[in-house]
This record gives sequence, structure tokens and C-alpha cells, in this order.
Amino acid sequence: MAEPRNEVADLATLRDTIRADATSASTDADAVVMNVRMVSGLVNQLHHGIAEVSTQTERARTIGDEALTQVATTDERIGHVAALTDEVEARVRAISRIAGQTRMLAINAAIEAAHAGEVGRGFAAVATEVKQLARETADAAVAIQGQVTAVRTATEAVSEAMTIARQRVAEIHTIIAAIATAAEEQRGLAHTVTGIIDEATQTVEQLGATLTAASARLDAALQAPTVTDRQGEPSCSWNGDPSSASASSLSTPSTRSW
Repeated sequence: MAEPRNEVADLATLRDTIRADATSASTDADAVVMNVRMVSGLVNQLHHGIAEVSTQTERARTIGDEALTQVATTDERIGHVAALTDEVEARVRAISRIAGQTRMLAINAAIEAAHAGEVGRGFAAVATEVKQLARETADAAVAIQGQVTAVRTATEAVSEAMTIARQRVAEIHTIIAAIATAAEEQRGLAHTVTGIIDEATQTVEQLGATLTAASARLDAALQAPTVTDRQGEPSCSWNGDPSSASASSLSTPSTRSW
């Protein structure tokens, strides 16, 4: 009776091993599903973060465009100021030239009045006043010329600063555009990865369900009625295959349990 008991023990051990392996595989599948879902959640967070970066980058690009427009407008206005400065400077030079000529005429008139004696005395007084006015006009022209020169210097400095600012804003705009492009590419990649992870999750879940069902079917298939002898010890295990029954069980109907 030892051989049937050994066969029963071997079948029981095999059944327990298969059940343990199937249970372990199902547990591993559940763990994989949990990890994949966690990764999917992180990728979704990354996707939302990239979308926010894209939104903010687009806003920054819009602001950069507005800054470029404002810098160009300011630079154009500075150019107009420089042109007006040139015009003012030209007119100041003309005033200075006229003042100089007026002063020379006043001096000549004073000389001629002195030659005229008593008759030219009144004319000499007028010539003196004209000469004084010409001097004051020349002094005012010199002062205006100095102010115009200061304005020109400041305008040139502002123009140079605006040129540098325009270049910097253009560089920033280019960088922002590159960031926006990269963020959009990353957003598309994250979307693709999310789809792959979702598909993997479904596959692993189906695998887990299949393993669980297979474990249940194996457990049912490996459980067979137990043949016991009079002492209550198992003498044979029936698994549906007639060849697996022992000779003693076939020859002693009184001890077979159906």
C-alpha cells in the first residue's frame, strides 16, 4: 500500500506547487498593475506640467512679441528725435551766422555814424543797440547749440541702448520659441507614453485575470476523490485516468470509494 500513498503524496505536492506558482504569478501581476498605474499617474502629472509650461511659454512669447514691437516703436521715435535735433542744430547755426553778420553790420554802421559827426550821432546809438542785440543773439545761439549737443549725445546713447535691448529681446524671443517647441514635443511624447502605459495596464490586468482563472481550473482539476482503506489511510488517488489506479484498488471492490 506504500506505492499508492506515494503517488497520492506526489500529486498533492504537485497540486500545491502549481497552486503556489499560479498564486504567486497572479500576485506578481497585481503588483505590476499597481506599479504601471502609479507610473501612469506620474506620466499624467508630467503631461499636465508640460501643458502648463506650454501655456506659460506661449504667454511669454506673446509678451516677447509685444516687447519687440514696443522697442521698435521707441527706436523709431528716437530716430525722429535725432532728426529733429539735426534740424534744430542747423537752424541754430543759421541764427549764429545771422547774428555774426548783424554784429558786423552794426559795427560798420557805428563807424559810418562816427564819420558823419553830429548828424550820425542818433544812428550811432541805434547801431550800438543792434550790435548788443546781435551779441546776445550769438550768445543765446551758442547756449542753444550746447543744449542741442547734449540732447544729441543723450539721444545717441538711448538709441544704442535700444539697439542692445532689441537684440536681447530678439534672443529671448528665440529661446522662448525653442522652449515652446520642445515643450510641445515633450507633450506629444508624454501623450504617446500614456497611451502605451494604458495599453500595458490592460494587458497585465488581462494576464492577471487569466492566471487567476487558470489557477482555479488547475486547483479543480488536481483535486480528486481520495480512496481510503479501513484504517482511514489513503490507498489511491483517482484523477480520471484509469491507468493511474493501483491494482489493489481494482481487485478489491469492497475498499473502493466512488
